[in-house]
Amino acid sequence: MIKKLKEEIRSFKQVLDDCVQETSIVQFQLQQCRNELAKIKAEESLELKATSTMASMESSITGPKEFKLCRTFSLESSEKYRVLTVLPSYHTIVVSVEKKQSCGYGLRKINLFDTEISEYINLHSNWIKDIKSSSERYLILSTSLDKTLKLTSLSNNVTVQTYSLDAPGWSCAFDEYNDNLLYCGLANNTLMVYDIRNTKSPLHKLKDSNLSALAPIHSLNIGRLNDSHTTVLCSNLKQSYVWTFENDHSVRFNPIVLNAGKNNKKKSGTLFQLKHDSRFQTISHLLQKRKTFDKSKK
Repeated sequence: MIKKLKEEIRSFKQVLDDCVQETSIVQFQLQQCRNELAKIKAEESLELKATSTMASMESSITGPKEFKLCRTFSLESSEKYRVLTVLPSYHTIVVSVEKKQSCGYGLRKINLFDTEISEYINLHSNWIKDIKSSSERYLILSTSLDKTLKLTSLSNNVTVQTYSLDAPGWSCAFDEYNDNLLYCGLANNTLMVYDIRNTKSPLHKLKDSNLSALAPIHSLNIGRLNDSHTTVLCSNLKQSYVWTFENDHSVRFNPIVLNAGKNNKKKSGTLFQLKHDSRFQTISHLLQKRKTFDKSKK
């Protein structure tokens, strides 16, 4: 009986040793695959940089070139997509998502090397109006009609910080000059400024008394004047304006008047987007002019 047990133990030990050896071989092969994948990604990254450099050199010599389709991403039939941001340093695209069946609102993270690889991150309880990515960190800032502003780490898909808002959020932005500052434009035309080191209250809550409360801030752009003063360019459907943060910690409000240029007449229409070019210190607007109708015509 004892002899039989010893033989069974010896047999089980042999099987265990074989399994351990096979596991070691598989782990070694897995590590080789990972190393090969890292090598391929590095080579693709170098190729992308080289292609970009060559394209910029060619464009400067021969003029503009046509865009060509490089990759496509198959959309999920159960999802709706709204806004998008790109993280070039991490080869990642992030889009806001509405899950039709579950009524979930979150982000889909897509790998640029292989668009079949994606992850869904559930974040909000209502439509996400804007998302922005940090240029240096693997972070996403999102704001929603659920009256929250959220800072999310894409490395582990975890929300780092949530800020409660007084009104639905419409736009958001990182401060490229100060990693600690976050901005959020609200539906009631208020600009919120947050410092991530202070989670209890906002740093600033800005709204000029002459501004309408019925015009949500749909665009935010952060800039610098004379390399010292931080400026926040805001735009809603009716007007654009600037908040300037002075060195003495005061904040100054300045409206932006849109002129036609030729006859110096004020432009009328609906403002849909505002962009700031820091190199040329220019501001561009996407404006839809109002249509006029002749009442005498039937």
